[in-house]
Amino acid sequence: MVDPPTLTSDHYAIRISLELRTRSYAPRPLPGWNTKKADWRKFESHLQGWHDENEMGGDLDANFSAFTNTVNKAAEKSIPRKRTGARRRDYCFYCDEIREQNRRINKHRKLHRRNFTAESLSLLWKVIQHVKEILRRVKAEKWYEWCSTIDEHIKLGEIWGNINTGKMTTRPPARLDPFEDAERLNNNFAARATTTSLPM
Repeated sequence: MVDPPTLTSDHYAIRISLELRTRSYAPRPLPGWNTKKADWRKFESHLQGWHDENEMGGDLDANFSAFTNTVNKAAEKSIPRKRTGARRRDYCFYCDEIREQNRRINKHRKLHRRNFTAESLSLLWKVIQHVKEILRRVKAEKWYEWCSTIDEHIKLGEIWGNINTGKMTTRPPARLDPFEDAERLNNNFAARATTTSLPM
């Protein structure tokens, strides 16, 4: 709407009203239970104490709600939560060499921001390309190193976790011979999968 001319000039003040709806977000779920560090004696004792002090009535819904609350309280007291810290995207192959190369890139980025010349930009791109080659080599080496540990004792969840999430998959450097690497990994796996290595 246009307000009356109250600005003591030949311009009119325009008032705009917007009806905005605040978007509600669902609360972030709590981290899962770390059952490997649970105090099961404390958990059982809490449930046993609740059972001794309470009698089940005829209302099934009330009994279910009371029991569920008791189990949750027992879990909160005896089972720690898992850590919620996010893993590094490159946690499977992160090492001191990668840390040093990342430091080099950051150093040249700061240098380019400070000078902001064509020469500093060219130097930055050369450093980035060189570091990318080093990272490809390190990733490939870590990937082959992890593949060599696969045997009948490794957990299936670890295998799927590394493969499905794409954490360790990487494009090998062009200088590597794929047939030679495939043959080497095949022989390594065959040696680990023989019947002589199975548990007695």
